[in-house]
Amino acid sequence: MDRRTATRLATGSLAAAAVVAAAGCGVGGFGERSASKAAPAERTSSPSEVESIPGLIARGGPSPSVGSFGANASPFTEGQVGADFDPSVSPDGRFVVFASTRHRETPDLYLKRVGGSVLTQLTDESSSEVMPAISPDGKRVAFVSDRNGSWDLYVMPVTGGRPVQLTRDSSPDLHPSWSPDGTRIVFCRQGRSSGRWELWVVDADNPSVSRYIGEGLLPRWCPVPGTGTNGGDRIVYQRPRDRDDGAYGVWMMDVAGGEAGAPMHLVSLPDAACINPSWSPDGRHVVYSVVPTDGASASGQLWMTDVEGSWRVALTGGPWRDHLPVWASDGRVYFVSDRTGTESIWSVDAGRVLASAAESGAPVARVGSDD
Repeated sequence: MDRRTATRLATGSLAAAAVVAAAGCGVGGFGERSASKAAPAERTSSPSEVESIPGLIARGGPSPSVGSFGANASPFTEGQVGADFDPSVSPDGRFVVFASTRHRETPDLYLKRVGGSVLTQLTDESSSEVMPAISPDGKRVAFVSDRNGSWDLYVMPVTGGRPVQLTRDSSPDLHPSWSPDGTRIVFCRQGRSSGRWELWVVDADNPSVSRYIGEGLLPRWCPVPGTGTNGGDRIVYQRPRDRDDGAYGVWMMDVAGGEAGAPMHLVSLPDAACINPSWSPDGRHVVYSVVPTDGASASGQLWMTDVEGSWRVALTGGPWRDHLPVWASDGRVYFVSDRTGTESIWSVDAGRVLASAAESGAPVARVGSDD
């Protein structure tokens, strides 16, 4: 992967998210075909078996009525220049750390309290600082920076200060996510020989200890420990198909005693990519972005599923590009959207959307159901 593509991915732009959605991760990483492909279009039709159930699907894509749910979204940041992206919500839901180019071309990290308006700038470097991840105790933030020439992981106090470098690989290291006990961090790295994206785990306090656990991109460690089989932890991530268009789906794996279990497929669609998966605080649901791959427009919607993959519900709809969701402890999902013309951070009440779907009066559709 060349530096230009790495920069677009690491800085979290919605255009880059669409490229990642459509691209396969075979040998050579992001090829010219996928890098030049236009952002995918919004799906406007749905399977007949779910047309009467707002926001829910059994097989296929969004129903025509999901656009009404987008009206429940409210802005969290409202920058008029640059872009705000890569939100990370504190475990207590009181503040959000995010990356922004509102003050310079290269992104820095900022902290904003929920309900407040003051922004605290955490980094002030000419390099790019992106993809923040707040630790489970709310005291530290892991992030990605190219300050030393390559994309590596760093950790610093959540109030700012001198960061500690965790990785020093020549390949891009991206998208850190903390284990529930705060001792380990999972991230993705592009393999130097294969060009495929790999999942690695590093000890937060002893970064010389790291291990490969499988292939995938943009991992998230479940915030609830022991949700996997045999008491292991569970990690959700995106992974491309190794055939056809190579579009991404959402997968999971269990990690116990440093060993990773077999990959488990959660959700994918025949005509769309499912990207940016993120856990609910109780570890029972996953929210992700759906980007259709027909190339007609640049929309994206947020969807939610349970960990069994037995049902799905749309959280947002409309012509906007909604990506990079993260779930807060109060039930709101923060995400990046261009619905005001610039990329900024919004939130939507996931509980309210679920209630609206349940109150439709129609029986709940289940994935694979013949009802």
